[in-house]
Amino acid sequence: MRRLISHAGLRPAPWAAVAGLLAWPAWAEAPAFDLPIDCALGKDCYVWSYFDHDPDKGYRDYRCGRRTNEGHGGTDFAIGGRQRMAEGVRVLAAADGVVRGRRDGMRDAAVLGGDRRALAGKFCGNGVNVDHGGGWSAQYCHMRRGSVSVQVGERVRRGQVLGFVGLSGLAELPHLHFEVLRDGRKIDPFRGVDGGPRCGLGARPLWTDAALKSIDYEPVLLHAAGFGTGPVDWKRVRAGKYPKETLPTSAPALTVWVEILGVRAADQVRLELRDPRGRVIADSDHRFDKYWARWTGFTGRKRPAQGWAKGRYQGRIELVHRGPDGQRVIEETREIEVR
Repeated sequence: MRRLISHAGLRPAPWAAVAGLLAWPAWAEAPAFDLPIDCALGKDCYVWSYFDHDPDKGYRDYRCGRRTNEGHGGTDFAIGGRQRMAEGVRVLAAADGVVRGRRDGMRDAAVLGGDRRALAGKFCGNGVNVDHGGGWSAQYCHMRRGSVSVQVGERVRRGQVLGFVGLSGLAELPHLHFEVLRDGRKIDPFRGVDGGPRCGLGARPLWTDAALKSIDYEPVLLHAAGFGTGPVDWKRVRAGKYPKETLPTSAPALTVWVEILGVRAADQVRLELRDPRGRVIADSDHRFDKYWARWTGFTGRKRPAQGWAKGRYQGRIELVHRGPDGQRVIEETREIEVR
């Protein structure tokens, strides 16, 4: 799926309001950015989308993969759903600076397509714009309504809480869009401005060493998986309305669904549904001959005449890349209690 994502910036406050607080020389070097989110990458959060380096209608991330969207000008850190958003995941200042702009009060509502005119000029949603001097700034987007905790003109320090991850603006799932700019031009912190190989990190990335070590690039990613009681309604999935812990024995059907990012040609995905005794009661195999930025699928079966047996059912997800070595890329399970 290709779509243009352009995050309209937060309008900075008039320069006079903050000029007296800035003390950086015009020749200041690029700042080194820590992670802008308080989570453990690969465990309870992940990079949803990278910066797009394809100047034309295609899309290409810094590793020459396709984990991005057309025109995407930042790095998206996703947190896994509305429940986690409600619990609160902190947005952190990635470097020292001064707040030049802020927005709060926009509601947290997933935008899944259709009419976006109401968001014109506000695709960033609630957020903060921080000036780092020397022409460098950073923007933090899609923050939770009412959570922005800094004011225009306030000096912030690296690691200071700016607010919480949300779902405001042009966002289809809770995440933080982090965008670095130099003199108003968007810069990929994985590449920096000093060039380097066409694919891979730039000669001088803008992330700190600690941040880089924590970001494990994955060309394919299991975004979400769960259970349902029939054909999957993906709008309900993204709204967090699918059962997560239990289902009744009277459920009309039992399905296991999955959403995977970055499925490549020659990949194979196998889905299995197993009953409490470990027997496979439904399965499906999917082979791909082209790239899918996002692929969704499910397998399942209708309720037997006697109803579902009580106990824990298991969904198994396996993705194998059919390269020279048949590498297994994903192998995970999910469980749900039927009672």
